[in-house]
Amino acid sequence: MGNRRGVSPVGVEPARWYTRVHRLLPLLLLMFAVGCGDEPLRDNPADPGSSVYDPDGTLLITVVNRDSEGLEGAQIIIPSQQLSVYTSPLGQAFIDLTPGLHDYMVHHAGFVSTERSVTIPFRRQLATTVTLNGTPTIDSLSVHTEMRQEDETLFRFWYLVEAQVSDPDGLGDIESVIYYEPSDDPSHLLLPTFPGSGWFTREFDLGEDVDNLKEFLNQPLRVTVLDEFEDSTSSTTSITSFFLYKHLHEDIIAPVQGDAGSAVNPTFVWLNGRVVPNRDEFWFNPARYRIEVFQDGSSEQAIDTTVSFATEVESEIVDTFRVTWPGTLTSGVDYDWRLTLYDPFGNSARSMLTPFRPQ
Repeated sequence: MGNRRGVSPVGVEPARWYTRVHRLLPLLLLMFAVGCGDEPLRDNPADPGSSVYDPDGTLLITVVNRDSEGLEGAQIIIPSQQLSVYTSPLGQAFIDLTPGLHDYMVHHAGFVSTERSVTIPFRRQLATTVTLNGTPTIDSLSVHTEMRQEDETLFRFWYLVEAQVSDPDGLGDIESVIYYEPSDDPSHLLLPTFPGSGWFTREFDLGEDVDNLKEFLNQPLRVTVLDEFEDSTSSTTSITSFFLYKHLHEDIIAPVQGDAGSAVNPTFVWLNGRVVPNRDEFWFNPARYRIEVFQDGSSEQAIDTTVSFATEVESEIVDTFRVTWPGTLTSGVDYDWRLTLYDPFGNSARSMLTPFRPQ
């Protein structure tokens, strides 16, 4: 059955249908214009299409010593980013990095550097702690020679190696201090002078021939300190000089019987070797001597003191040196004493023992 004449296909008269469309047209055009305009603002940093997209994660590094104390000023280097930062007083550093694997290095003066790798997460923080081991150091290294008189005619030659070491982790972290002779073989352990002092020493007997000592002159003598993690530091020194003086025992004058040999405040007197005729002249300004006194048969020192004599005028050089000890020895007991003379470089000549009995 066909449509009735004058009626639209949707059952609405043409004039009325046109009027409705005409009224809706502006609204439809507006909706079309809005739909065809700019996209909604994308301001989410996690949105890859956002102009503020930021995928970086944060690395929190805390650098500590072996006592878990934060290390201020530790340098953290990330080569791939050409980045270098330093830790705060708490030992911390916050570093923004792109997600993925990064290598980094940590340095601090006095500590062993380390290299690490870390995988940075997407837009999250990762915390890690780096513990640095302190580097053992050699703060002082010296070598001294000594000529020791054994009896009236016998002299032996020695040299002494002495090192002071330290470690940021404490002296308890020091594993060993090793001395190497010029050929690096043999090696010798240096021994602690006093526990906890950081001083290590050892003396070596070169025999009666001074040529044995001369062979060591200007040869490299190496010392290495190692900690319990086998981190190490080495330093080198050499014997550059020595001196021979065989008359020190002959210079000794007192203590003797009488006032000089009193048990109370004993006085020790010896000649200045320079003023003795027909003798090698040794004069150091200041002239430094060590006085040691032993009770007969004992290796324990009753007196051990070092004294110096100096003058600015050549004509005021004295013929004898005199030292009074402000203490008391045991009257009627046998003692021995000896002198050691030092040159300005710490080398020395030591006399044989001389007996005396204070009154």
